Amino acid sequence: MKPLIPITDSHCHLPQDADAAEALILRLKSAGIDELFIGGYDPDDWQAQIELKRTHAANVHMSFGLHPWFVHNATEKECEAAYERLERMTFPEGISPGMPVPAGIGETGLDHALARTPSEREHQAIWFKRQLELAAARAIPPVLHIVRAWGGAIKIMSGYAGPPGMVHAFSGDKSIIKQLSRMGFLMSVCPAGLASKNRPYLANIPDHLLAIESDAPTGALPAPKRGRDQLDPTVIFQVAEELARLRGKGETGRELLELSSRNLRAQFKKILSHP
Repeated sequence: MKPLIPITDSHCHLPQDADAAEALILRLKSAGIDELFIGGYDPDDWQAQIELKRTHAANVHMSFGLHPWFVHNATEKECEAAYERLERMTFPEGISPGMPVPAGIGETGLDHALARTPSEREHQAIWFKRQLELAAARAIPPVLHIVRAWGGAIKIMSGYAGPPGMVHAFSGDKSIIKQLSRMGFLMSVCPAGLASKNRPYLANIPDHLLAIESDAPTGALPAPKRGRDQLDPTVIFQVAEELARLRGKGETGRELLELSSRNLRAQFKKILSHP
């Protein structure tokens, strides 16, 4: 009998409360979600990931980065201090003896829905470039957050020489899919992507570059736009079923989730391997 592939939510965030995060892990196991790939936001978030990984090493995969929202709201001095810490924490054995480095560097990228002035966008671009340089130097794939900024992002990414990573919450058009495919980046589909105007194009994502995520708990909504209704990682089952119908290849949602999990492991080498 063919072994089942452990199901991974390819991108989500932890509840801020440690007890709530612990309870979430246990609940998701019973719901059929074996692993979570966490998107990094800032140094406090990285530390929370480390603490959870200490007790759930096989179920939590870490990603550390300066999120575009953090960059937007932080001063240059604050960004510099956080980046210096990121450099230390992504260096082999940089966290503590025996603690693995994160599987990804990110979230990083551009968010022009938030940054609207030339100076704000340049501020984001500087820290996006620096994190891509770090990803290349550490050979750790980046996890990208790109919103209304594909032109600028592709231009910056064209100079990236490190291992390809993943664009989370992907909702680009056919042209963007082609460009990311040439670069070898995974494109991770979440509820927001399926609700976007580019929904039909998601069927064009190549099989080997497809990933599925919840982007829980708040999706792609920066504060203060986050409402009371929050996403749960179990939404990946609905995303997979809807995406299977959109692709029209006769696949089941479970098959797409297994494909996503295999792709994630192939792309992010530091994620634990499974049979």
